[in-house]
Amino acid sequence: MLFVSLMLVTGKELTINVLTIPALVLFLVVRVTEYFVTRGGKKDIPQWIIVGTFVIAALTAIGMTFTLH
Repeated sequence: MLFVSLMLVTGKELTINVLTIPALVLFLVVRVTEYFVTRGGKKDIPQWIIVGTFVIAALTAIGMTFTLH
């Protein structure tokens, strides 16, 4: 949501590629990290993964907004 908001505020174009590629990459990074931390089990997810995911998503949204034309 932050990414879409920033793209709209800055007046940049939203396309399906612009929206899906970062979302897919973030999803895969979070799932792989979660898998290795919990060792594939159904343990509770540590708080640092939740906070880290938010930070990565926010930084990616800001970075993508300023690097896309």
